Amino acid sequence: MTAFWEGKTSAWDEAQLQAFGIIRLEVPVPFADTGGPANIYAIENGDGSLSLWDCGFGTLPALAHLRKTAATRGVALEKVSRIFISHAHVDHYGAAEAIAAHSNARIYIHPLDADKVVVPSDWTAILYAHGDYMRRLGVSEVEMEEMKRGFRGAEAFAPPVAKERLTLVEEGEAFSFAKFSAEILHAPGHSAGLICLWAREPNLLFSNDQVLERVAPAPFLDLSMGEGEGKFLSLVEYIASAKRFAAMPFEAILPGHGAAFVGHRALLEALLVFYEQRGKKLLQLLSRQPLTVREVVGCLFANIDTLRIWPMLSGVLAAIEVLEKAGQVKRREEGGRFIFEATVP
Repeated sequence: MTAFWEGKTSAWDEAQLQAFGIIRLEVPVPFADTGGPANIYAIENGDGSLSLWDCGFGTLPALAHLRKTAATRGVALEKVSRIFISHAHVDHYGAAEAIAAHSNARIYIHPLDADKVVVPSDWTAILYAHGDYMRRLGVSEVEMEEMKRGFRGAEAFAPPVAKERLTLVEEGEAFSFAKFSAEILHAPGHSAGLICLWAREPNLLFSNDQVLERVAPAPFLDLSMGEGEGKFLSLVEYIASAKRFAAMPFEAILPGHGAAFVGHRALLEALLVFYEQRGKKLLQLLSRQPLTVREVVGCLFANIDTLRIWPMLSGVLAAIEVLEKAGQVKRREEGGRFIFEATVP
């Protein structure tokens, strides 16, 4: 994720969360660019049980940290009856199976992300399955092998969720909690099946990675819906979701990383400007010469290590797809590679 502005939001007093039966727990994240520790929101249900909005990593150290933190804050994980997975990224759902196996909780997730938690994203397998597509993006065989080695063991962050535990949820579905009711908002972009939870009264948005205070949610290269016409266009979808949320009257944002805050409209407006400026920079680059996605990455980033190639490719391709959608860039296939060029000066 990328820092995109220096504007100001207002902190929202988290003590107020407890008045609504909400306790925020944090689990450390071993990645530098996610926006800090992952948030887990424990929410009181009306029957004495608890719901979790997201649940952190599923590694043994992360689970131990969660159990210790939960006990300190008076959160009884054995009372969890519902786990809501905002999206199928390991820092948000990794502990779901472990918690549900202990408490017999149901797990709620959007259909577009459900398969990803039942058969967790094995990035090495993805590279094997979509090797030809990666080559069309301009990734070399050496880089492919380096990425495969770097991704090994990533599945330990999120053990697979038993399919029979899942309940699929869609936009507009309502849920009752002890001190408020809330509805699901589907906000595709950062993930195809990303969902948020909107409590109209007291007007809080559990935004996970859809709205973060200081960093832009990373558009991931998601091939779960295919490589061709049906490919999920992450940044195209995210921009549409961000525009929708910028027009909504949320009082406070409860993000997936960082403390609760007020001021989402100015933040999202700045983020949309950030993406617009990034698009202009890419358009200028592709106006000078046609390039592959990998060549664009080389032009934009001075230092590229193996584990950073995937998010760099993801971000560049997503931004190019926005320009393609607008008719400002076109692609052709030449020598087994996608070549992108500007259609406007």
